Amino acid sequence: AGITVFSGSGVSSATAGVRVALRGLTINGLGGSNGVNMSDGSSLVIDRCYFSNFTDGVYFMAAGKLRVVDSIFNGNGYGIQARGGTTTITRSSFFENSYGAYVAATAGETVVDVEKSVVSGSAASGFYVSAGSGATARLMVTESSVTGNVNGVFAYALSGGTVSTTVSNSTLSHNTNALRVDGGAVMVVSGNTVTRNSMGMVNFGSTLKSAGNNSVQENVGNVSGAITNFDTM
Repeated sequence: AGITVFSGSGVSSATAGVRVALRGLTINGLGGSNGVNMSDGSSLVIDRCYFSNFTDGVYFMAAGKLRVVDSIFNGNGYGIQARGGTTTITRSSFFENSYGAYVAATAGETVVDVEKSVVSGSAASGFYVSAGSGATARLMVTESSVTGNVNGVFAYALSGGTVSTTVSNSTLSHNTNALRVDGGAVMVVSGNTVTRNSMGMVNFGSTLKSAGNNSVQENVGNVSGAITNFDTM
């Protein structure tokens, strides 16, 4: 089944407590701003869907839960933009977006967990996470492929915000910056292969912690900035 969106959002939800599930849909933008827009609601499930040519494939700012499984986001400004609640992304692919998944906490806590997914060709960042004053954002990336982006995984804490990012057992290659942390954010990396990037790990005045088991080699520059090693138990 397919939906073509000429203006506004293809699917919208602004009702407290509502549960929305979309399965097997192709949603294409021809002037529309969002494939799916949930500003309130209990849960949103995206299963085996395809989003293309939107400002936001999925715009999620509810306090509930977003679950994305086996879906594709191609040629959007933001594949997924999460500004609240808890998001789980599994076995999904992000191709040629400005941002694959964009996590921005402006109040309270926003949590995003990405596993077994692919992000490639992002003009800005594959996975981006930030938090404003008084807000907390957490991003976990596990067993994923991050290739050919300007920034592979980019964590940035605005003044007064708290950002925590974990990247583990993933492959990051052919990015300008594979792993980048800035603004006082914290990034923990473990078991990753970081190769053939312009820069492997970049720390701008923040905290970059390594378990000491990452393979960082054959980059133009492997490391910029301080890295704190820690022991695993």
